[in-house]
Amino acid sequence: MSSSGRTAGEATAAWLRAGRFAGLSDAARQAAEDRLGGIRDRVLAGAQIAAGAHVVDLGAGTGLLTAGALSLVGPAGMVTAVDLSAEALSQIDRPADGGMVRRLVADATRLSLADRCVDAIVARSVLIYIDDLPAALGEVARVLRPAGRFSAFEPVNARRRHDAELDGLSAMELIAIDQATTGATPAARTMTAFDERRTAALARHVGLTVEAVVMDTVRDTFTDAAAVEAHLHCRGHPGGPTAIETITKNLGGDVAHRYREAWMRAIGRQGTITYSTPVMYVTASSAAQ
Repeated sequence: MSSSGRTAGEATAAWLRAGRFAGLSDAARQAAEDRLGGIRDRVLAGAQIAAGAHVVDLGAGTGLLTAGALSLVGPAGMVTAVDLSAEALSQIDRPADGGMVRRLVADATRLSLADRCVDAIVARSVLIYIDDLPAALGEVARVLRPAGRFSAFEPVNARRRHDAELDGLSAMELIAIDQATTGATPAARTMTAFDERRTAALARHVGLTVEAVVMDTVRDTFTDAAAVEAHLHCRGHPGGPTAIETITKNLGGDVAHRYREAWMRAIGRQGTITYSTPVMYVTASSAAQ
């Protein structure tokens, strides 16, 4: 792996391990972890994993879905954890009563797996990062055995909204801030462009039978200034800039300062600020024959 590849992998591992929770209180961190546990359980339930199965965790990261799938497949089964970051994959532990884990450093659009070799594929917040979604879904269809299942969770970031009443900034400045943050990096642009309707249509196009697309809402609630500060200085994806860094770079320090102050006034005045993000749970299957 090149030095740039190692650096990216290390950044991903660090973000998955601690960066996404940076600045959160113990209670907020526990709430986030509980929410991830609920998402894990819904995705695994959608995959209908049987004992002895071979499961692929696509974009496994540090193994949230892998660990659950290993317990479900049991000693006779196997989970192939696929990710671009070897550092993240190295942190996956095998449960004492679980199946065998295989760690595979690979791109989701070019899986080094044989045709029709796995019983189920699971993913969480992975498709939103992939530019070539038709290729990734094509790989899902290729490696699934007949009647194999695909189950995934993805946030629809383009429709994410908050209820903070931000004063001290013009309407044009708020639009410019939104444009700067959603377009801060190639990954941010891809994440914002993700759409559940297009994803379901692409899955059908590559030959999968889409059984269900269930929309839900994930809510993040800020109840004090510390939570708001953590939000403004968190990195939305591995290696990405914070909101304050992005605004400072694109619109200047004065706008960034007034943006932060507007958030602080809002939490002081409202007491609670909520971010609402539409999310998609999709289940699909390959042809029986």
